[in-house]
Parts: sequence; structure tokens; C-alpha cells
Amino acid sequence: MIAKERGIPIRILKLESLLKRLPANHSKRLRIEEDLAIAKAGFRGEQSIDYYLDFLPNLDYTFLHDLRLPIRQQFFQIDTLLLTPYYLLIIEMKNIAGTIYFDDVFQQMIRIVDEKEERFINPILQTDRQKLLLKEWLRLYGYLEAPIYTVAVFSNPKAIIKTSANNHRIAQNIIQIEQLPHYLTNLAQNQPTEIFKKKDIQKISFLLNKHHTFIESDILAWYQISENEIRKGIQCPKCHQFSMDRIKRKWECPSCQHRSKDAHILALKEYYFLIRSTITNKQLRDFLQVSGCRIASHLLYILNLPSSGPSKCRAYDLKPICSNNQLD
Repeated sequence: MIAKERGIPIRILKLESLLKRLPANHSKRLRIEEDLAIAKAGFRGEQSIDYYLDFLPNLDYTFLHDLRLPIRQQFFQIDTLLLTPYYLLIIEMKNIAGTIYFDDVFQQMIRIVDEKEERFINPILQTDRQKLLLKEWLRLYGYLEAPIYTVAVFSNPKAIIKTSANNHRIAQNIIQIEQLPHYLTNLAQNQPTEIFKKKDIQKISFLLNKHHTFIESDILAWYQISENEIRKGIQCPKCHQFSMDRIKRKWECPSCQHRSKDAHILALKEYYFLIRSTITNKQLRDFLQVSGCRIASHLLYILNLPSSGPSKCRAYDLKPICSNNQLD
């Protein structure tokens, strides 16, 4: 059972929105495109696990994807957490190609491509830290003796894993993705003692979902881009020009005459990802480039968004229109 689905990472949604509304000749564009490609590759690696999980027998497995939990005024993240009556398993996904060498002396991971070496964070150290923090987090809710195991899964078929002959932890904690069903089957066979009842699994799953917190990052500040550099208006879904006009309760593109009822919704999502999570009537008129307070009021009325504040400067919460992106 999947208790928390894997949504598109909010960083990808923000980067895509940023690229869409930056001028084509913007100086930061190449860097943002590279960052988006890296983020998408990582997400594809995380998604690839789903195919192999389908091979598992119908056991008492509960999966939670993309967790970000608070602990000691900080956060820690877990790609996939498996809950079973016998143990918990942290799964860290790595979508990296090339020859991957694990240095047992300095505890580092080195990727070799075209005779060039590049250092990466050692996933064993990474999952060890996640395990310690998850144990501490579970103790806060009364689960003192939760057996937790960790594994790093390499999803890229072009990854070749190497290490020294005496580095035994690699064989225990690093696998290729096609090994995952066999790995989980062996782990289940070696854990005969039931630790958690079904109600415990349900309660832990509920607590994890309740305390999951998505990243509130300011993408414009990260790239040192001014709000004034962002293109305004509604983009035509057909010809991609930012020039749609409001005509008889529909949006019409003067360039290609394409018409749409709801082209403003995507624009408001992009406002949410790039600028702020709330919007006023005045801010909506400015960003969508519409004239007239009445049109803006009508758009906000039909969206039926939660709002707060006095009528003249009332702020409307845009999060509900982004709920399909699993921002909770």
C-alpha cells in the first residue's frame, strides 16, 4: 500500500515556471536549464522504483515517498520509507551513470566518466544520518525500539559499482535497482519477529504524513532574479505568446485566435511558484495584465479561494488550485 504518493517535486515546478516566464536571452537561463535537467534526472530515478515494487508479493508493506520531517529545528528528507510489521527501511535513490567507486578509506563516493573523477556524497553516510534522525523522531511519539534498515538503490542502468575487496558495507547497503525485489524478500525472511501491529503501522503512517513539510524556497531569491524580470500576462497554450485578452468571459489570443476558458489558472499557479502563495485583486490584475477590478473580482469569485483581510486589500490563498501537485 502507498500511504504517501510521489508528487512532482516543487523545485521542478518552480524551475519550469521560472523558465517559462524568463526572457529567452536572460543571463541566468542556461544555469536554470541545467539545474532543471539535474532535478528531473533525480525524479526519474525516484520514479523508477515503482516498476520494481510491483514485483513484490502482497505483503504488509506500506510505502511513503518524498518525506521531509522536522527534527530539532531542522529538517531531514527520505526518498522512500517502507513500513512493515517487522522493520522500517529507508530507501535512498541515486540516478547516476558512470563507474561509481566507493573509497573505504575516506568514506567517499567517486564517479568516473571519460577518465574524469567527480566526488559525490556517500549514500551510506547519508542514510546513516537519516536513520539516526528517524529513530529520534519516532522516539518523540513513543516508538522507542523501531528496527530501521537502510539501502541506497542505483537506478541508472549505466552505473557500474566498484569498491575495495574488504568494503563489506557496500554489498549490504548498496544495490542496483533490479535487485530490489530480491533484497526486500530476503530482508523479510530474516526478520521473523513482529514488532508493530497493524494499528501501529497506520498510526506511524498518519504521523509521518501529518508532519511532512514541503520546502518553502524563494526561487527568485535563489537565482538573484528580480520580480520585475518575470514576464506578465497569460500565455497562449497554442502559440505560447503572452498576449491573451479577456473577451466575453473567455481568453483569446490575438496572435492565433485560440480561445480558452481557464488559461488564467496556469498563470496563477506560476505566480504561486514564483512570487507568493497569496494574491490580492490588484496583484492579480497586474500579473494577468487585465484591466478592470470587476474582471479580477469575477475570476477570484469563481475560483472560490480562501481569503483573509479587509475587502480593499483581501489576500486570496492560491494553494488550493495547486493541490493536485501534492504540496501538502
